[in-house]
Amino acid sequence: MNTLILAAVDGSAVAEPVVATAHAIAALVPASVQTLHISEGDTLTQITTRCSDPDVFALVIGARAKPTMGVGHLVGPLVKGARKMVVVVPPAAGLSREWRTVLIAMKGTPHTARHLEAAIDWAANANVQLVVVHVDDVESIPSFSDQAAHATNAYVKEFQARFLQGVSNARLELRIGRPVDGILDVAKAVAADIVVIGWPDTAGTEFPAIATEILDRVDVPVLFVPEELAASLPLSSP
Repeated sequence: MNTLILAAVDGSAVAEPVVATAHAIAALVPASVQTLHISEGDTLTQITTRCSDPDVFALVIGARAKPTMGVGHLVGPLVKGARKMVVVVPPAAGLSREWRTVLIAMKGTPHTARHLEAAIDWAANANVQLVVVHVDDVESIPSFSDQAAHATNAYVKEFQARFLQGVSNARLELRIGRPVDGILDVAKAVAADIVVIGWPDTAGTEFPAIATEILDRVDVPVLFVPEELAASLPLSSP
């Protein structure tokens, strides 16, 4: 099976970073890159139909000044309709085709993060540093410090047992505060080449607020994983 990364371009200035990002992901999967030129007609239908190919691992598209502009405004419908990983490339993204660090942002308990398993498997099998960041909102922390410490230790142990057992190239970072701030602080600290976050079923096709803020403030690609995505994506070890 020939695993594919689709790079959707529409002639805008972000087309070059989109193609570079597709090649960076392809080098880690590994996979081939196929460029999808969007010019006229029903863009959403064209891309969704192409993504229905079982060989497609991920779709890469560009965002302009805002994720709701250009091809980027299709992110929500594509994540829900294509049921594949969708990578959004901001205008400020670089052109590097060699990545070293993948950051995966978690929310809730390890059980609720199950839909990110495919992304974790992909990063764990690639020759990169995998950093998982879990940010606790201040309001969700137990009142007593000993309870907080116990909850933290339990979370780390459960997460490592569920997702990182035997994975030598991964580490877990815990933060307290606003989720976006925590995610971006870690992304900067570890020089992440890509940020991975989940797309909750409750978001429908609307762009989640946290996703909008991350794309507004980050200068690296953001990979969205739909909750209903099965872990049985086409994966190969390099």
